[in-house]
Amino acid sequence: MKKIITILLALTLICAYSMPQWVFAADHSAGQHANITVRDNNDGTDSGTGTGTGDTGTGTGTGTGTGSSNDNNSSSGNTNSNTNKNGSSGTSSNSSSSSSTSSSSGTSSSTSTTVQSKLKSGEVSILFTGDIRSAVDSVKIRNSEGVTKNVGGIAKIASKISSIEQSYPDSFIFDAGNFTGNTIFRTVTASNGTELKALGKAGYDAVNLGYNEFNLGSNALRQMILRGKNAQTKTSATTTTTTTSSTATGTTAANTNTTGMPYIVGPGVNWDKSSGTSASRLKRILRTYGAASYKIIEKEDTKVAVFGLMDEEALNEASNGGVTFSDYLDYAKGVMSKIKKKKPDMIVCLVNCGKDETAKDGAAGLAKDLSDVDVMITSGTGEKLTEAVTEGNTTIVSAGTRGQYLGQLLMKKKSGSYVVKKYKLAAIQADTSSDSTVQSVVNSGISKINGAVFRNSGFSYNTSLGTNSYTFHTAAQMGSNAGEDKLGDLLADSFAYTAKRAGTDADVAFIARGEITDTLYKGSLKTADIYNAMCTGGSMSEPKGYDLVSFYLKGSELRNLAEIDASVANDTPKARLFFSGLSYTVNEHRLKLNRATDVKLVNRNGETSQIKSGKLYLVVCDTYFTGIMDDIMSKGHSMLQITPKDAGGNELAAGKYLAVRNGTRSVKNWYAVSKYIKSRGGVPAYYSKTHNRKILSNSLSPVALFKQANSFARIVYAVVLIPIVVIIGLLLFFRQRKNRRRGYSSSMFGSGRGRTKRYKSKFR
Repeated sequence: MKKIITILLALTLICAYSMPQWVFAADHSAGQHANITVRDNNDGTDSGTGTGTGDTGTGTGTGTGTGSSNDNNSSSGNTNSNTNKNGSSGTSSNSSSSSSTSSSSGTSSSTSTTVQSKLKSGEVSILFTGDIRSAVDSVKIRNSEGVTKNVGGIAKIASKISSIEQSYPDSFIFDAGNFTGNTIFRTVTASNGTELKALGKAGYDAVNLGYNEFNLGSNALRQMILRGKNAQTKTSATTTTTTTSSTATGTTAANTNTTGMPYIVGPGVNWDKSSGTSASRLKRILRTYGAASYKIIEKEDTKVAVFGLMDEEALNEASNGGVTFSDYLDYAKGVMSKIKKKKPDMIVCLVNCGKDETAKDGAAGLAKDLSDVDVMITSGTGEKLTEAVTEGNTTIVSAGTRGQYLGQLLMKKKSGSYVVKKYKLAAIQADTSSDSTVQSVVNSGISKINGAVFRNSGFSYNTSLGTNSYTFHTAAQMGSNAGEDKLGDLLADSFAYTAKRAGTDADVAFIARGEITDTLYKGSLKTADIYNAMCTGGSMSEPKGYDLVSFYLKGSELRNLAEIDASVANDTPKARLFFSGLSYTVNEHRLKLNRATDVKLVNRNGETSQIKSGKLYLVVCDTYFTGIMDDIMSKGHSMLQITPKDAGGNELAAGKYLAVRNGTRSVKNWYAVSKYIKSRGGVPAYYSKTHNRKILSNSLSPVALFKQANSFARIVYAVVLIPIVVIIGLLLFFRQRKNRRRGYSSSMFGSGRGRTKRYKSKFR
């Protein structure tokens, strides 16, 4: 028996020592990284074991011991620290066992493909994005040549990452912030966290929070992070991590290591000065998630420290929601001092800049103050840098907006500092393949959108509406002047059409420029395209769009609406209005607040009729306009009053306007436009040109400048002209009096004058 036992032990030892190394190597599909150790900012090593299931998973072993995952009951023995950051198994079927509730497309089998790395000693590969702005799925853009293209999509970015990692398998993958924004996916950011979960599946190592994330509001941001937390796979290891804090030292707390989602680093919240329940809850979920002021990530033999930051301009863009931010420079310097004590090989700063800055200038000044930063990856400006910019020892890069590009930066250490060996922006286009694992997350988000936004509407995310054959202004171009706009005509006519179909036959319908966030591009249109062209609703708790409402206005108030567009909108662009059923002329040489003249009702055939000042007219708009109406009135100095009324002329209280309903459902702005375009089989040829709804005039003739003076103009003219007339009269009076004293006579209206002959009295 002793001999048998001895033989079995010998065979066991032989098998153990002959086991191939690739058993413990992670597969290199999207979201997987080989030989990764993540260290927190007190140099503790996050460790654990297990193979991934569902959305997340880990494959970490430390030493030669074994461990178990709460999620997948796997075992592993590995002398290397090897973390697999997506939901895929990092172990071979012939060397470990696991029980999985769901599988990932990246799960390795008993064989593995050897990847030949192009990385040489001293080189670091970084892949990066920024300003994705909820472009989870592909979105449309118009390039500089005027060609409409489909770009972006996180599933396509993930596929590109996987392709690059075939040559650079140890790439560090970062997003610089503003990964949420104004596409329809923002409607389920809080309830589903699609953006964050998709980035996790794509294999991102760390992300920064930008002003777009904080503009969600503390509560919605907390819910998004909670959804990400729920998608993480927990391991049995416990570490101490430094959470985002007002100081460099931060606060410490025991935290369960989490993998399968990107680490959140920065951007520097002063929790001691933050107040309110929402801020307190946000702090708690960030701490639970594992957010930190910085992370040190090790791949192979390279340690990269990464931290996030918002600069001063970005902080000004952010809605605080009870959150108070630290001074960004003091915070950054404090974090840097702690990072340098850990002696990483490279320091990366993910910096979110203000939208009005340039990618180069926004980071260049910061690089001078943080000279020990090796790489700055920027977001916030939406600008791409086609060439890397060097400021001192810092390399500044940016990948543009909406996921159009995946940035690739290859750095090589030379004479103690890093220099750029390769820099490339890889285009994410329609023909870029999609990673199936990440696409499943995107599809899940679309399903959530269909339930939250389109349920029972007769439309869905992918409902085809027809084709648009015409080029419209971009959102940035719309309303740049007071002229008519083809897209504005289409949107206003859509309101009028759908309201009429719902039983509200309005005299005038209009839409405000402020809610238009994108254009309608040439090519096929689907419902999601309409939604993306308009605002995402009044709040994250009600993301279904703006309701169409109706009310009555007097004819004089219709003229005031035209005047708001002609005068107020020049200073307040969101107040630019586009009308259906109304036409007028705008002359910007006229007195401000009296620039709109010849205001008339107009039908679809172009036939006009006069407006009667005291008559009530039914108008249709949406709740975006009613929400900004008070602000617009204040910009009009109370001279352009708009008072919504019922059919009897009684004033309606704010929020008590007459809802346009399709049965029991409120008609939304996106629904009205989708319904109209679909009913026409696409965008009608009528909108290939304008139709004199708004006529721009530059006439300087007295008639053009002073006709149809409204009450404001008459007051101004009176205030200005009466003193002038009085002054002229006084001047003439004193002149005539002086002339009489000097013996001259002249007519007020005469051209000549002569000395009056005086006769000496014979009685003197």
